[in-house]
Amino acid sequence: MKKIFSLALLCALVCSTSAMAHDLNWDNLMMAAVKMQPHFDYEANVDSYMKIYRSDVWDRYKNDEFEIQDKRNETIKMMKDRFSSFSLDEEFTIYTSLKFGSYDFDKQVFPLNSFSANSYLVERRYNNWSFPKAYKVFFINPEKIGDINMEKDKAKNFLKKRKSSYGNVDRNVNAKIKFSVTDLKNGRNELEAKLEHVTIYSDDQMSKVIQKF
Repeated sequence: MKKIFSLALLCALVCSTSAMAHDLNWDNLMMAAVKMQPHFDYEANVDSYMKIYRSDVWDRYKNDEFEIQDKRNETIKMMKDRFSSFSLDEEFTIYTSLKFGSYDFDKQVFPLNSFSANSYLVERRYNNWSFPKAYKVFFINPEKIGDINMEKDKAKNFLKKRKSSYGNVDRNVNAKIKFSVTDLKNGRNELEAKLEHVTIYSDDQMSKVIQKF
């Protein structure tokens, strides 16, 4: 489960990814962060990398300083190859839900609650050793996601279809969000990202588009 954290808002996100996009997880954010560090210290992080990704090798050779040194050299080459092949040009895609507010009759829109300058996505790994425990993604253009434009009659019918027999209205709409990581915001674990494409759907199957940003 992905989460948007804000000073004023805590909104749970359930995400998945498309086949042609990076998965939003700790591993990929770690690689993106390393890719943007031209002076990344491989020597200082190779043991941690082995513990995470080559735990069998670490467990087998950690007590033999000669063998483990050979494995360090081998692993550093693997790290460099893996980080080099990771593309920052490839977008991340998440599927989530956003909440809309009460209809604005003057503007003929449903206000959409989404990201702010203080919102961020976060991915964590607890057995991380020298790597950051959490990576945060901040969006540099949260204003890209606007409101849902809808004429009054259509909006009335739209809301009616989302009302239960008890009068409760489901104000959550599904969204597909594509973004690209652009820079390190602060230190090693805060990344800046740009919202590229956002599509809002009215149905659970995500087949009926109601707004694109």
